[in-house]
Amino acid sequence: MASELRVNTLKDASGNNSVALSTVASGSAKAHCLYDQNTANVFRGSFNFSSFTDTSTGKASVTFTNNITATDGSTYAVTTSVNRSRMLGIDLATSSSYSDALTSSSIPLANYSDSGSLGDSTANSVAVHGDLA
Repeated sequence: MASELRVNTLKDASGNNSVALSTVASGSAKAHCLYDQNTANVFRGSFNFSSFTDTSTGKASVTFTNNITATDGSTYAVTTSVNRSRMLGIDLATSSSYSDALTSSSIPLANYSDSGSLGDSTANSVAVHGDLA
């Protein structure tokens, strides 16, 4: 049996109206995942991502279950990798601007080492903030 929680106002521990519901909803991640590109090419856990595709060494693409807006400045991805120093939500070699890289249905990812070379990693995480389409 599914449960549903409906509220108009969130209050802090003292009963003060300190948090507007719209602020909580707009600040929440609209999609997040942890995926393995090194050994299994699978999601280890995900929310609002329907598929993961290993496109080549160090490069992948994740597809949203529910589309997001892809307007410059309103949507962004935060990415990390355990085994590499940098994880980017765009592929700088093929896309010169953020709006070209992030679409409403998917986001390409590139994983670079300290030396700047592409490489696969076992634990990559992505969180996407912005608005649902």
